[in-house]
Amino acid sequence: MSQADDDSWLRRDLVPGPLIMLDHLPEQSLGVIILRPTGVHYSNQAGGTCCLHPTAEGAYFPISAPEVEKQIVGYVLGKYGSGGAMRLEESDIAPLNRALTVHLDTKHFVVDPAKIKVSCEAWVYVDVLEHPGRYK
Repeated sequence: MSQADDDSWLRRDLVPGPLIMLDHLPEQSLGVIILRPTGVHYSNQAGGTCCLHPTAEGAYFPISAPEVEKQIVGYVLGKYGSGGAMRLEESDIAPLNRALTVHLDTKHFVVDPAKIKVSCEAWVYVDVLEHPGRYK
């Protein structure tokens, strides 16, 4: 069963093993969790005023791309207001993908359209493509 199939991934109290809370990082800290069976889970307060706490198992990598953060935050606040979004919509994919293209370290991420319905403000599923600056 995948995370898209049920809502158990929203229950951080059900997570076995270590759980690292990302909502204690500085505000608007951009990062990516590479989903892999590591035994370490991450959670973040997300979903706007609904205060969801999604979790994922993997490895977390912070990304320093303030211009991307600024565009994403501006887009979400402009569309959903200061309360954020419990669930993103298909119409959010293109604007979020455009924001990801403005920095070399995020150009290889694209919003995962199959998981847009379980993505929310502060927790967006992406696919990782080949890095555009990779030497061949």
